[in-house]
Amino acid sequence: MDKLCHASLRHWAKTCSANVVNFKHNDFADAEKQIKKHKFDRLIMYIEWIYSMYGDIWDLPTARKLCDKYNWILIVDEAHSLWTIWKTGHGVEEYFNYTASADIICGSFTKAISSVWWFLACSKKMRDFYTFYAPWAVFSAPLSAYHAWWALRAF
Repeated sequence: MDKLCHASLRHWAKTCSANVVNFKHNDFADAEKQIKKHKFDRLIMYIEWIYSMYGDIWDLPTARKLCDKYNWILIVDEAHSLWTIWKTGHGVEEYFNYTASADIICGSFTKAISSVWWFLACSKKMRDFYTFYAPWAVFSAPLSAYHAWWALRAF
């Protein structure tokens, strides 16, 4: 996990009992070095597209290549880049002209869309996994019809 990842991402990692390995901010060489020190069967690289406190953007093509090289899952937080950069506001994938780059894209409707709740864009297999293993999502209050309408209208 990038050392500057948002506190909510760190909380998520603790909730799922993940072993977290931090690496220097926006430093792929350090990420690779830190991961090689540990022997894990499966790894997830969790990054943000745009870091809210600094506004810097991850090098998406390099992140994807590194994850492919080691068979890591790439989870990206789109909360601060959705509707904020590039021509149509579709975030960093549009910025790099790179589609379907992350295994999971998560984000929030609370920033640029002025609504509530969060979203997860992923494969059906991942969605089923989250539905079963993420009780905090399943047993919490659902998104209201009004807020769903508002988010859909914003899109």
